[in-house]
Amino acid sequence: MNIWCKYTEEYLASLCSEFGLDRLAKGCGCDRERIYAVCKWVSQLWEHDGASLPSKRRPDVILREVISEGKRFRCVEYSIAAAGCLNALGVPARALTLYTEDCESRAEGAAHSVLEAYDRDRGCWIMADVQFGAVPLANGSTVSAYRLRQALHGSSEADLTVDWFNNRYTMDDSAYFDWIYAYLYNFSAVCFGGKAARVMLVPDKGREVSVVQNRVHFTIDRYIYDAEEFYSFDRNEVMRGG
Repeated sequence: MNIWCKYTEEYLASLCSEFGLDRLAKGCGCDRERIYAVCKWVSQLWEHDGASLPSKRRPDVILREVISEGKRFRCVEYSIAAAGCLNALGVPARALTLYTEDCESRAEGAAHSVLEAYDRDRGCWIMADVQFGAVPLANGSTVSAYRLRQALHGSSEADLTVDWFNNRYTMDDSAYFDWIYAYLYNFSAVCFGGKAARVMLVPDKGREVSVVQNRVHFTIDRYIYDAEEFYSFDRNEVMRGG
């Protein structure tokens, strides 16, 4: 069971049909190619607008309002749309929120949203920054957001590069890593399989946060300190002790 997807099979089939996702993924021979194809397509659909919200935070609504009405949305809408499309193609995926260490007091830009998708062929999570059109690589291999954090925070040595599928901001690799570094403090996502629950990974004895920018409060149902739990597909494992 994919606990990181809340949508029914009927909804996903409708999403796939309405937006021609099978055609988009035609010729893709593996999950990595499907992930890249979907992320590239979504990344090119609109230019980021941090102040605009969709009428509903659903992949079909986001895509419809962008394609039919020319609307533009935030980083989180890139992630929601791409994750929904990948789930519709059978690839487990989720929107992941990244937080800065000073997210509670920072005036703006305290969080960023990326996509994480599970490569079933290789048995690993892939982080893709759909807004920026970037897939971080360590020693030439894709990584999860947590593995990227380890590499950037010095707990593991790696040759870091970016695989750009749509370099929207014409950044070089080092500029992207300089930018994303601040957002790799805590990570949160929503798991399902019954009642929805927001979980937050707090690596390296960090702080349990529940507010950003001094005004936006949110509920975390379970704080997790073990990355293996946070990256599990077993809801009981993820929610253990919650």
